[in-house]
Amino acid sequence: MYHLKYGEIGRYSPPGGELIATFETKEDLESKFRTVSRKISGIFGTSQKFSDLTISAQPFYTEFNSLESTSQRTHYSSLPREPVCTENLTPWLKLLPCRSKAGLASLLNPIKLYDLFYHSMSVEVTRSQENSLSFHQQLLLVVELKEFKFSQIFGTPLIGPICPFSSQTKIQIEGFSDYSSFTPTPEEIGNNQVGFILKENLNNKKDFNLHYSPKENTNNNGYNHNNIGNGNSNNGNDNNNNFNNNGINDENISKNQSIKLNRFLKESGKIRGGVITQITNLEKNDLHLTLYDSLPWFMRVYFHTLTIKSNFENKEIEITDLNLEREQDNESNLFANQASLLRIQTSQDHGRPSIFELALVLKPGETFQISVDYLKGFLNFEEHPFDGNRGFDIAPAIVSMHGKKQNLKKRIYYTDSLLLMLPTPDFTMPYNVMTITTTAFLIWYGSFLNNLTGRAGLKLKKKSKAKWIIKPDKF
Repeated sequence: MYHLKYGEIGRYSPPGGELIATFETKEDLESKFRTVSRKISGIFGTSQKFSDLTISAQPFYTEFNSLESTSQRTHYSSLPREPVCTENLTPWLKLLPCRSKAGLASLLNPIKLYDLFYHSMSVEVTRSQENSLSFHQQLLLVVELKEFKFSQIFGTPLIGPICPFSSQTKIQIEGFSDYSSFTPTPEEIGNNQVGFILKENLNNKKDFNLHYSPKENTNNNGYNHNNIGNGNSNNGNDNNNNFNNNGINDENISKNQSIKLNRFLKESGKIRGGVITQITNLEKNDLHLTLYDSLPWFMRVYFHTLTIKSNFENKEIEITDLNLEREQDNESNLFANQASLLRIQTSQDHGRPSIFELALVLKPGETFQISVDYLKGFLNFEEHPFDGNRGFDIAPAIVSMHGKKQNLKKRIYYTDSLLLMLPTPDFTMPYNVMTITTTAFLIWYGSFLNNLTGRAGLKLKKKSKAKWIIKPDKF
């Protein structure tokens, strides 16, 4: 995976939650995916149980889809919004052999972890041909600091013990030209890599706290720790949405970045709108890309408005419909034209989303602008979230880069997520109706119940303690 700002960071994930499940059979995929999503939601305490058919689909041409066997099918869903809680880390740590009691996991403080610039937790389960399961956990943290220290980032130094179940525990250091500023000094760990083997270091030292003080002449100020974190000193956000500008702003672009992505909405009132995605080629050769975009059913897409424009031409690029079957898919046919429409799935109200997949060939420095119009739908009252007036989050699109014809590594990019405003009812009306109804009902029912249960009778006054004596008058 690749992040447009931080570069290659391992298993990069989009905002919210992402679930990818590959099944060996084509039968009853929807019910199987629903079962998997509910179990994962129960194990990790997440909102994956809401990954129903309205936001899930079967991508055919994206890079994470496995094409090793024609009988396999990949089901994909993306929750654009996931509330973060410190308790989400607890079930993830319980899957480790030593949990957070030993090893590198002892550094993980939930309060410190969720205060960083970026964090991502992932669990990958694969089944081998020998029918054995492989379980892989990864925690990715991005920290932007001028000075690196364990106790400053995690709130505590790394103080043994090492987890006895781990076969290898090490910290790998990359991106620094001057290792003398590290305390303790790194050592060779093999394959021309510099770092620390914690099993040997912690046996000799009670307190192992990696500390780095950069010098004034140090140019490389990024750091990358294997399975712990990845950082870059690059600050700022990319807000360059000028489509007619042929120049490329390199201020916030990573050195190894191959493409630049922009995605935004164009709306006209509460009825209609459009989605615009811009892709720029930053390489010196042609790029072969596939775009996967899934829009929820309440964005009723007009696919006849799907257009692609290039900044090299003043006219729209003709989109060729290939109608390729999955079994006949190959790269020579996939990128035979500059823009090819691979697949379209129309939406169903309160059901499946709208999906389209494109195969694109971008020249060096070329920018494609893909736009499509939609009509906003109306949701039932119970389909609105508790904060419906905030808007509805739209999952990002996925761009896969294919690098067979050029010396480029296959990567997956995610665009920005979107926030869509839909017509929402007045949520205070049900409260007002319930209040006045219950008040009137209580007044009537209280009086009626009192008349039914009350009994008529004489009220006897209590006798007074004082005695009144009446004396007759004397004549």
